[in-house]
Amino acid sequence: MRSLLLVAALALSTNALAQAVQTQTLPAPTQVSPALEVQRLAPQLVAFAGGDANFQNLVNGLASGTLVTLSTGTQCASR
Repeated sequence: MRSLLLVAALALSTNALAQAVQTQTLPAPTQVSPALEVQRLAPQLVAFAGGDANFQNLVNGLASGTLVTLSTGTQCASR
């Protein structure tokens, strides 16, 4: 008899616990381009790369391990 009461109490408590605990589904992470991630971390690198196009090429090339092509432009003379 005690075993039956114990099993019934356990079943009721598990049901109550299951109803009290609600699972929460997190939204799927959004995909951010590697260039945007780097730009958020170090925005000064855009100017260092010589512009946005060069920056995009550098980040994408480094992230994928491919050849990088940079466009030339005016350069600042060093003092």
